[in-house]
Amino acid sequence: MREAIEWLIHMEDESGQIYDEAAKLFDDDIEFCKLLKGLAKDENQHHKLLLKAQQHFENSPDISLEPAYLSLDDKTKRKIKKPLIDFIRALHKGTISRDEALEHIVKIEYSEWNDLFAYILGAMKDTARDFVDVATHIQQHRRRIERFLEGNKELAWHLKKIKPLPTLWNEKILIIENSDVVANMLSTILNEEGSIDRVVDGDEALEKISHTFYAAIISNVDLPKRDGIELYKIALKKFPNIRHRFVFFTGNEEHISFFKKSGVKYLIKPTPIDKIRGAVISAIETS
Repeated sequence: MREAIEWLIHMEDESGQIYDEAAKLFDDDIEFCKLLKGLAKDENQHHKLLLKAQQHFENSPDISLEPAYLSLDDKTKRKIKKPLIDFIRALHKGTISRDEALEHIVKIEYSEWNDLFAYILGAMKDTARDFVDVATHIQQHRRRIERFLEGNKELAWHLKKIKPLPTLWNEKILIIENSDVVANMLSTILNEEGSIDRVVDGDEALEKISHTFYAAIISNVDLPKRDGIELYKIALKKFPNIRHRFVFFTGNEEHISFFKKSGVKYLIKPTPIDKIRGAVISAIETS
């Protein structure tokens, strides 16, 4: 297992460099360049998280890293790395098209999301919070690619090439809303981004947040029992990094002033569907 972790760290580092190089080559294609830079940033973050997790295990000799049935031989390494090498060669020729580049990217991500990778993360995430973070970031990484392809009809065919891969971590989204109509609408808008939980008041929300990690928390301010701002303040004391995971709906100037000063995401009622989805995706990607 130790050898596998070290090799994956190397793969993440190399992937980040390649996506950076590709972004420079396609700097005249704003949207594609943005995707490539985002992928490079993702890979660099995965690399850092894997290093951190590796250090955790190095400092915890009581944790076993040697499952009885894991082998990472040279043949497997070559098979997984081949799509990355092919992409490097195509980039260095300097004549690669966007469509060809996307085909390489899909092949790379297919390679990265193989059974070996899923096994390693699955084996580790129950014993170290750092590896849970790796799984969530990789899930977001894949969704970044899918959203780009879904948003370009002429490129959507690439989605058919993505193997149905094992879900390493299913994002959880909490909706705090006492109106059934609004809650159902939000669930419909966001159901592709994660698993939805819904509560109707601030007390129930606090209980959920205390026991479950939510990548995004969407809340009304005016709630029964405990309003959204009071809920947020209590949650922030318990979980200092939770700020970026909240998205509030409001039309109240006093509330807006508080959110601006606190750096909390908010949406002014009424809000277009694409802005709702965009705010939640932003919360998930920074969670």
